[in-house]
Amino acid sequence: MQMQSLDSRHLKLQPVPQDGQRPVPTLTYGLDRVLFNPSVYYLQDPRSRVYNFDRYLQKLMPLAEFDFDCLGRFVTSSRDQKLRSIALGQGKKYIGSSSSMTGILSQFHYLLSNWRPVNTSTMSRGFPGHLETFSVFSRLPTPIFLRWQDGVYAVDADKEFDCSSVLSLLGRSMEKLLTSSQEEFERYRKISADPLSSAERGVRDTYHYSHLGDFLLRSQLDAYDARLPGTGMFDLKTRAVVSIRMDVENFEQGYDYEIKGLHGEYESYEREYYDMIRSAFLKYSLQVRIGRMDGVFVAFHNVQRIFGFRYISLPEMDSCIHGSWDTSTGDKEFTLSMGLLNTVFNRATDRFPNQTLRVHFEARDTDPASMYVFVEPVTEEEVHQIQTKNQLVIDEHERRMLGLAPRSDADSGTAIVEEADEVSGAAESAFLEDGSDPSPRLKVTEDSAEADGALDVDDDDSRLQPEIMPDRSGETETAPLEEGGNPSPRPEIMVESGVAEVAPPEERGDPSPGPTVMEDSREAESAPEDRDGDPSPRSEIMPDGAAESARDDEDVRLRPELQIVEDSKEAGDRAWLEQVDKAQETLRTSTVPKNILAMTVTIRNKVNGQVVKRPEALRKDDDWALDYAFDVVTSPARAWSSYESLLARRRAKMRRVMADENVSEMIKRLRKLSYDGKGWRKEQDDLDAERDAVFFDQSSPRRS
Repeated sequence: MQMQSLDSRHLKLQPVPQDGQRPVPTLTYGLDRVLFNPSVYYLQDPRSRVYNFDRYLQKLMPLAEFDFDCLGRFVTSSRDQKLRSIALGQGKKYIGSSSSMTGILSQFHYLLSNWRPVNTSTMSRGFPGHLETFSVFSRLPTPIFLRWQDGVYAVDADKEFDCSSVLSLLGRSMEKLLTSSQEEFERYRKISADPLSSAERGVRDTYHYSHLGDFLLRSQLDAYDARLPGTGMFDLKTRAVVSIRMDVENFEQGYDYEIKGLHGEYESYEREYYDMIRSAFLKYSLQVRIGRMDGVFVAFHNVQRIFGFRYISLPEMDSCIHGSWDTSTGDKEFTLSMGLLNTVFNRATDRFPNQTLRVHFEARDTDPASMYVFVEPVTEEEVHQIQTKNQLVIDEHERRMLGLAPRSDADSGTAIVEEADEVSGAAESAFLEDGSDPSPRLKVTEDSAEADGALDVDDDDSRLQPEIMPDRSGETETAPLEEGGNPSPRPEIMVESGVAEVAPPEERGDPSPGPTVMEDSREAESAPEDRDGDPSPRSEIMPDGAAESARDDEDVRLRPELQIVEDSKEAGDRAWLEQVDKAQETLRTSTVPKNILAMTVTIRNKVNGQVVKRPEALRKDDDWALDYAFDVVTSPARAWSSYESLLARRRAKMRRVMADENVSEMIKRLRKLSYDGKGWRKEQDDLDAERDAVFFDQSSPRRS
């Protein structure tokens, strides 16, 4: 493979100023004090019971009382006509938003940093969790849509698993709370003495626009303080406590959980900070860089009340993600990631010009560092089907949370489905598509390497990470290729894109349940593991010179349902086994009707001319150069086989987490803490009732 190079010195994110935008809001209630104190600010000091901020902030307005119609709808990159117009004027080929880009750029961080461990050295010695890995779902493959329109490609987040949650809605109302006076915020109540006028409702947000290479990027601006370094802009983040993040679907059973102190495994700010290191800081830092901001202002809450606040600067996040308070390492990695992504997109659009594409990225923990990229042309009809897959479920769930009556069957069947908002966040844990209760099946290992925060969710992640998935036993399993975006129904045996598909018995009407696409025990027995324990070899994407016999074995292994069926001894499966034999023969001789691009990206880091495993503690004048090469799969059958393997591996990772029994124990523990927290809160309220409220800004009485 011929290596090419990128140099961080030649890549820089540049602002694209835009006039006529409304001013960015500032913090209210004296919350700006938090910006200049690098630690937690309690809303109410638990020892002295003095309020550091207005008591109005403490109890949150119920969702059912907030008028969300007053807020502007989030506009995806592909629908933002102003963003497209600026791009055309600037001669840019690709457009994207901070929310749609961070998932891809996270994969490039894993690649360029060669899976650098996170830094948890700030945790206290008594804190039991010191895992140095990102949460398991943060590492899942990232799909996006590259949507072609009028000479520009727009990056949209893939919403196949999107859902609505209490956190996404609450995040929107809380952002307004933190930047409005009490009188102004009360105007957003559904029943208000002074409601907003039509001109004040749904006003477009304010954005920073920046360009780098062929990209024009947009970042929503939440808040501003002129005293902060740089542009003075910063992001607002609302962070629910661990009991809610781990079980969003049943948030009512966790919303009495309390944060009681600074340190400890649970009920502490330390716990929340630790989870943010592993599941949120990488995303936060990328959003801050795209928006040319200084940091993030975090409000900790349990859906009912706010406990406290913390400002986390970009250097502090970098110390946890890149191992250095000097932001040079993170800055250079960001620009190199954008440069390499630009090259990947150019290859994709050169191969499939003027078409909408679905692109999957997966960084692999291999030596040397590598990434898999799969590019599949799709129609706008296919995109719409994937993006609106769960919209009716989302709509009904939001209506329930907002206290609205459910739609009638007739209304639901004729509802006009629009793309879901990417607003400040669909949580990273999934609501079930069938509306069933997942709580008995929530599984995460509390003591294993994937335990803490494996189901961790964030209030403002616009792309759902399916951290809690339904148990689909008894349901028809969807084939991986269909998950890749093929909307057409499958016959009992069909050959699509070079891979034979066999319908399981339940699709054919057999009474006995068929095997699922992924079965972890089979996978563990049959597949070698790479360094992150994934059940797939490093050679899944093989160059054309690889041995055919190895590929024949690989084709069978990459189709776990075929292997499982062959192991079956059930008489009822005999006819299916005969079909499998025919399907495997067809697999080797079939043609591929739909073309895709599959390639491996391999990189090599150089710092000041020296090859290094990963850059460490760079300074501004250090030169980080990136050598890279593309190994393209020219065999369509192999390309599709590898693509399906990625889709199946993503599903397998989710199920491996669910298969561990310790998560249900963790959920039980968190619910017990929530139950106890309700009684503890009553005791605290009784103490407050015995005395007048005392506030930080009150003058202290002189004592004799």
